Amino acid sequence: MRRFSKEKLTIWIFFLCLGVFYVSQCWSPSSYGLVLRQLEVADAGLVWSRPRPIRSDEWAVVTPLTQAAVRNDFQRINQSSYYKEDLRINYGLPLRDWGLIFKPTMWGYFIVDAAHAYSLHWFAIFALFLVGHLLLFQRLGLGRIEAALLSGAIYFTGYTQFWWNEKGPIFAIFPWVILALLARLPWGARLVLFYWLAVSWLVTNFYPPVFISLAFVGGVIVLAFERDWLRPGRAIALLVTTACAGGTAAFYLKDYLLRTAATVYPGHRNSQGGAVPAFEWWGQWFPFNGFDWRYESVMGQNICEVGVVGAAFALMYLCFMDHRRAWGVLATPGSQRTRLLILCGALALMYAWMLLPIPAWAGQVLLWNHVQPERMEYAAGLLMLLVTVLLGRSAGLVVTAPRMALYLALVILGWIAFKGLDHGALVEPRIMAKRSNDLIVLPVLLACLIVGRRMRLASSTVLLGASTLAGAILLFAFNPIQSARPIFERHDTPVVRAIEAERAADGSLAMPGFPGAVLNGLGYASVSHVTAVPALNLWRSRYPDLPEAEFMSIFNRYSHIRLNDGERPVSPYPDVVDVPLHDFWPNRVEIPVARTEPVVTWLEPGRHASGSLELARAGAWDALQVLIGTGQGSADGILHLRVCDAMSQVCASGRRDLREALDNDYFPVPLDRPMTLPAGPSRLTFELWTENARVPVALITQHVPVGSTSAFELDGVPHRAAVRFRIDFKQEAS
Repeated sequence: MRRFSKEKLTIWIFFLCLGVFYVSQCWSPSSYGLVLRQLEVADAGLVWSRPRPIRSDEWAVVTPLTQAAVRNDFQRINQSSYYKEDLRINYGLPLRDWGLIFKPTMWGYFIVDAAHAYSLHWFAIFALFLVGHLLLFQRLGLGRIEAALLSGAIYFTGYTQFWWNEKGPIFAIFPWVILALLARLPWGARLVLFYWLAVSWLVTNFYPPVFISLAFVGGVIVLAFERDWLRPGRAIALLVTTACAGGTAAFYLKDYLLRTAATVYPGHRNSQGGAVPAFEWWGQWFPFNGFDWRYESVMGQNICEVGVVGAAFALMYLCFMDHRRAWGVLATPGSQRTRLLILCGALALMYAWMLLPIPAWAGQVLLWNHVQPERMEYAAGLLMLLVTVLLGRSAGLVVTAPRMALYLALVILGWIAFKGLDHGALVEPRIMAKRSNDLIVLPVLLACLIVGRRMRLASSTVLLGASTLAGAILLFAFNPIQSARPIFERHDTPVVRAIEAERAADGSLAMPGFPGAVLNGLGYASVSHVTAVPALNLWRSRYPDLPEAEFMSIFNRYSHIRLNDGERPVSPYPDVVDVPLHDFWPNRVEIPVARTEPVVTWLEPGRHASGSLELARAGAWDALQVLIGTGQGSADGILHLRVCDAMSQVCASGRRDLREALDNDYFPVPLDRPMTLPAGPSRLTFELWTENARVPVALITQHVPVGSTSAFELDGVPHRAAVRFRIDFKQEAS
């Protein structure tokens, strides 16, 4: 007992020291560095690796909404938003309300500054994950080292890492919810602890597809290992406590749940079984089969969708397990057999939902109709790995040369099958080398076997250690280490000043180019935003003439609101709503109006671009904006512009230092005299050239049909492309 206490104390001291260092540096796993780069912040605070654009759920949604909560002094209503929306939503945010008691990882926001609190939250999630799973696996009968290595192996899986900086709280708090029911405490105390942890689990990140499937796994674990809860009195008490926990979370999120229940998305989402591709399912045993060294998917789906909870040791155990003893364990009546059969039966049910075309109504009894099969991969993978280790512990592991040869052959054949074949033909050696990350487990296993033999380590320690180390080598670099200080600081850069200049008189901002809730996180009442609850009243006031059915099909959904150049609102994806920019900038005209894929044409020093523009808008204006790229700020010299009204022959000129330009953005060039266009179609001619420039500037153009009058010329040579311009009219023509 004393030894166990010292070991447990050592674990807590280790995580405490690590946490003090981590939080003192304000580190986090955020990919918000992408936003800081777009804002051209000089010191973006990136410590390790690089931000991942695919993790936009975090850097474009959760982190900006956290910024908004901080800027609103943790009030429930987001007063800095164009939509004045409720922040008590599916994403757990630090709010000054009664629900804070169930958000312990966010208590730091009310004690220290936001940057340290953000860092503390993410370190707490990390520590809760590793320590929670370690203690849970020990409670289920694994040795301390086995439990620690299994916890690390699950942490370094594709699914965990690829979804970590948004769904990490669901993964991390789950083992503590189950531990509460398995703890060596009076059953009343266990119920109280279970209630608090269960509510915390739900409100910190309310995502039914993952927590429903994990709740099933948790219930199966309790059924298999703590059957005292089946006693009638305790079972009733547990059911009542579970209902109270769910009811408390539902009451806290009542407004969000009621207003999203009837939405097109996610309210009407109803899933059936069988959506998991075979290669993803096999990924539980070949855990790196879906991506390469650079975290690029090799299966067509994005990297997050191909990540699974699988570990190299799962295949190792299949090869090295004493199968005769394993069958004996499963055939011999007793508590061990009962537990394994319960777990295996539950796993079989989950696999059936993941792989077979089971109708949605059949999943209703377990609420699985709310679980897309691919979102069950985390819970099913966790259960599979647990069953594998428990069975291997009972049956024993036999590491021999023939079994090693079998494992080696399976790894190589799996690598070739998943990554080496393209319609039956072998891919190029160069591509195979890029995809060789699957093979890292072989030298790692060999090294661990040598060390294990010298140190006389148990076979389970060697195999689990090799698997965890291989996962760490391959996946540690996916999530960056990003300082939280620049996330919560205000910045003064040319980009920020350009954003400020775009604000309307009422403080609202209609500016494309920044995804998700990024602009609101920076403190702007931006039209482009993320609304977890649809702002139906606001949109109806904007579009009173839209038919009701069309209106609801577009706006009644969880929405990434985007501004585009269309003529009417549309919803191109289940979680996206595009609204016309001209509805918020009626005096802004972009030329040409029709959009195609952008094409870069280089305006090199000494060259001269010319062409014409056609528009049907009357009014006065005093600047012409041209869409350019500066090579991440490397452009220099002066951009000259001359524009003439082809009808009146009135011309104006302008010039501006290219060092003031933003990359891949419209560059306003003030004119030396105002221009006024009369009613009716107008045609403008333009000329562009640079002076004292050492590097070229990119004209971001677009393809136009043959013979188009909007095509431009470069040094008199016609191009089948049009330069993109923007005009902000100051007033209508009289």
